[in-house]
Amino acid sequence: ASLLMTSNDYGVHVTVQQAKHLPTVCSSTSDNKSIPPNAYVLYRWYNQRVTTHTIRSSVAPAWHHSRMCTMPLDVTAGMEPGKHPLKRALEFRVYHKVLQVSDGNVNGGDLLIGKADVDLSPLLYTGFEELNGWYHVGAPH
Repeated sequence: ASLLMTSNDYGVHVTVQQAKHLPTVCSSTSDNKSIPPNAYVLYRWYNQRVTTHTIRSSVAPAWHHSRMCTMPLDVTAGMEPGKHPLKRALEFRVYHKVLQVSDGNVNGGDLLIGKADVDLSPLLYTGFEELNGWYHVGAPH
């Protein structure tokens, strides 16, 4: 993530490159065998909900996703201390997209594989312009 500020808004440039060693998931078919997930990432910034595209059948998906997310500066004016979005973590959630086809009908549902939190406060306090790294996708609680 990198931070950009203009006179009117904060901009956070978010990049989701890839994951490695995702766990397999239980097949939705009657055989219940273990299969690689159909993985995608969901994250939220301010009032924006952003998802990557789905990579099918991979424990090491590469999304190469990049998005500029913005938030008006005036939104933060009345916030309580500690509530500023850059003082919190940006939560990334990794999901398995479930598609079950039977009799021509498609029933979908998503399974949370895990999540990773990225602390954005170094962008605000340390002068860092970017945060790059690998983040552990922990099991959901």
